[in-house]
Amino acid sequence: VGKSACNAGCATNWPPLITTLTAEPSGITGAAGTFSIITRDDSAKQLAYNNKPLYRWNGDKAPGDILGDGVGGIWHIAAP
Repeated sequence: VGKSACNAGCATNWPPLITTLTAEPSGITGAAGTFSIITRDDSAKQLAYNNKPLYRWNGDKAPGDILGDGVGGIWHIAAP
């Protein structure tokens, strides 16, 4: 928590949600939790929600796809 554990090959399947923001976003409609920015091992800045790094699943192709939810019993969609 608060640090990405998905690097190298893992990040191919689970691309991190990289940001260019310099301050944590706030006031996002529908989100009850808090957003933060973590620094990855490669120095890129990644968004986190409730201190958990956010990723996309490379198998999701169309808007609304959630095929990555539950993969390996550890990957789950972020819910407000």
